[in-house]
Amino acid sequence: MRFYYQARHPDGKKVHSELTAPSRAEALSALKTQGLQVFELTLQISKYKISSAKKIFFLKNLSGLLRAGLAADKALELALPKQLLLADRESILSDLKAGVLLSEIVAVLLARHPDLLAMLSAGEKSGNLARATEECAALLQAQEKLNALLRKA
Repeated sequence: MRFYYQARHPDGKKVHSELTAPSRAEALSALKTQGLQVFELTLQISKYKISSAKKIFFLKNLSGLLRAGLAADKALELALPKQLLLADRESILSDLKAGVLLSEIVAVLLARHPDLLAMLSAGEKSGNLARATEECAALLQAQEKLNALLRKA
C-alpha cells in the first residue's frame, strides 16, 4: 500500500514524500525508525475517479448504515464504492480496525472537499457521525446542483 506522509527530522526540517508498506502500522514504524516525527500519514488509494454522484450515494449509505446501528467498520465495508480496488478496500478497512478515525479514512475519498472533512471530523468527535454524514451528503448534493446550473448558464 502507498502512503503519503509529512514529518519532521530531529533537526526540525520538514519532509514529505510517499512510502510503500504492507500496513499503516508498518509505515509508521519505518518512518519512526528513520528518526522522523510523523504528523500526517494517509493512504493513497488508486487513481480511480469517484464521481460526485457516487460520493453522495456513499455518504447517504454510510449514514443510513450508521443510523441503523451497524459498527463503523461494517458500515464502511458495505458503503465503500465498488470501483475501489480490492487491495484499497482491504487497506481502508484494516486502518479502521487499527484505530484510525473513520473521518480520516473517508478523507481519502473526499480529498477535494475540506469543508465536508471538517464536518465529518466534528461529527465523529461529538458522537454524531451518522448525522454529520447525512449533512455532508446533502451539502455535496446542493453543490452539484449549483455546479450543474452554472454549467448551463
